[in-house]
Amino acid sequence: MNREKDLERIMEYYSDSIYRMSYFVLQNDQDAQDILQETLIKYMQKAPDFRSESHEKAWLLRVANNLCKDMLRFQKRNRHTDIEELTESYADTAELARTETRELITQVFTLPPKYKQVIYLHYYEGYSVKEIATILKISEGAVKKRLERGRNQLRLILEEDK
Repeated sequence: MNREKDLERIMEYYSDSIYRMSYFVLQNDQDAQDILQETLIKYMQKAPDFRSESHEKAWLLRVANNLCKDMLRFQKRNRHTDIEELTESYADTAELARTETRELITQVFTLPPKYKQVIYLHYYEGYSVKEIATILKISEGAVKKRLERGRNQLRLILEEDK
């Protein structure tokens, strides 16, 4: 398969996931688009050979996650979340309409990035704890603890709002 067709396939299958994860972490449309573009550039530069489609997707999400962390590290700015924009990006995802409410999504955005990342990968992308550990290059115990702490923080936030 030539490089151009391979890139088209990657964009078709994975661009939405990369964009959504990046947007979820960065909370900015332009930054998320930049991360998507940089991830595709890294893919073309490295030209990795994957064992499976799940390995390919995990690699792309890991690269995007690392780029997001780099962007957060070097851009110390106030974050702004445009919930309407996120809702529109998920408009075609029936799962969101069924399982999550606007309030919950808004509250997830208030979590620290390390909790948002694991919650996004687990609940929105459907990765297991082991797969998240591999993607983020942290231990399974750290993933479990971040999921637990993120859920506990969400629970407290939601209880305060009642």
